[in-house]
Amino acid sequence: MNNLRISTASRMLLIAIVVTGIIQVVNVLRITNNVETIDGAWVEFQEAQNEKIRLLGDLRAAMGYGGLIENFKDYMLRQTDEYLENVKKFTDKSMSIIKTYEGLALNDAETAALGTIEEIVAVYGEQVGEVETLTFDVVPPEEIDKKIQIDPSPALEALKTLAQAAEGKKKKGAKKTKSQLLNSIRAHLGFGGLIHNFKNLVIRRDAAMADKVKADVAAITAAAETYKALGVSENEAKLLDGLAGVITAYGTAVDAVLAQARDGATARDIDQALNLDDSALTGALEGLKSEIKDQLTAKSQAVEDSLEGVRGLVKIGVWVTVVLLTLLVAGSYWLLHFRVRNPIKAITQAMDDLAGGNLEVDIPALGQKTEVGEMAGAVQVFKENAQEVRRMAAARETEQRRNQRKLQSEVLALNTAL
Repeated sequence: MNNLRISTASRMLLIAIVVTGIIQVVNVLRITNNVETIDGAWVEFQEAQNEKIRLLGDLRAAMGYGGLIENFKDYMLRQTDEYLENVKKFTDKSMSIIKTYEGLALNDAETAALGTIEEIVAVYGEQVGEVETLTFDVVPPEEIDKKIQIDPSPALEALKTLAQAAEGKKKKGAKKTKSQLLNSIRAHLGFGGLIHNFKNLVIRRDAAMADKVKADVAAITAAAETYKALGVSENEAKLLDGLAGVITAYGTAVDAVLAQARDGATARDIDQALNLDDSALTGALEGLKSEIKDQLTAKSQAVEDSLEGVRGLVKIGVWVTVVLLTLLVAGSYWLLHFRVRNPIKAITQAMDDLAGGNLEVDIPALGQKTEVGEMAGAVQVFKENAQEVRRMAAARETEQRRNQRKLQSEVLALNTAL
């Protein structure tokens, strides 16, 4: 260490500072990565936990597939009390969900949309009584459908308004979450969607309804594929495959319905001839909902773990910074005080002593291979030169005294001779 040059020490100090900076940059990058993970998971968690999104999904389920509209159409077709009771049950359930929804903080558009949906649901609840009256007279489904016409379009627009408000403004390029895709599947499947249009196809047997059903099949299939692209578990994959199989069967059944209609089959005949097992679809909707809930619970735990990791990184970063900065400060003090200030001070004192005539003073740091050692070497040369000058001056003085004594002796001898 005695031969450590100031320039070398300075470079070492600079490297230490650079290393400290790199460590801090890496630490910040890791923290940033964890924060981005937390942000993505938290956004999805918030959206799925959003009360509006949850209630909207429940409302679509109550009004759509397996709910109000399917049972209303099945009551027209099959005219049994089972479907009548189901219509009443899902009418009440839809109204209950609407009332709960109205208790949330809503804007004017949402309030108006809920009012529209409530009116349409009430109309279905009232009109099922008219259907019941007509069934007493054994009126065929086709005639009942002509007598009872309910326009679902205001309710469909209202549901879109609620969806836009619930999902909020999205970041540009943001992907849809699994919760949103499941809601999208329900939207295309239920009220105003596949099951609604398929039942109308069976009753009305026209090509326009067939086109709507095929469009719904395509939309649901696309949503399911997008869901898969987000990454799914083995169980989710099975559920989605089951869902896709039933949806494909509905698409295939469209042509069968039209073919039977061309052969003169009635709506009831077509309904009885259909052999569609949609239990896999029902199971898929419930299963996917459960899977999403479980995954969100896991992501919630992942958020906690990531936050704990961030806290740990911050603590480590703080202590590393404190230790490194302490070492840098101590190293700087040692370098400046013991390797620069003290040696230079000692050399300065030696130079003062030399200037004062003390040519026997020892030169400090002499022989060190440092800048201070080089300075000490220069002072040593000065000292040796001064010693040589003093020696030569002493020699001249001695010679002068010798010459003077010789001259005096010669003068004395001359005087004696005279």
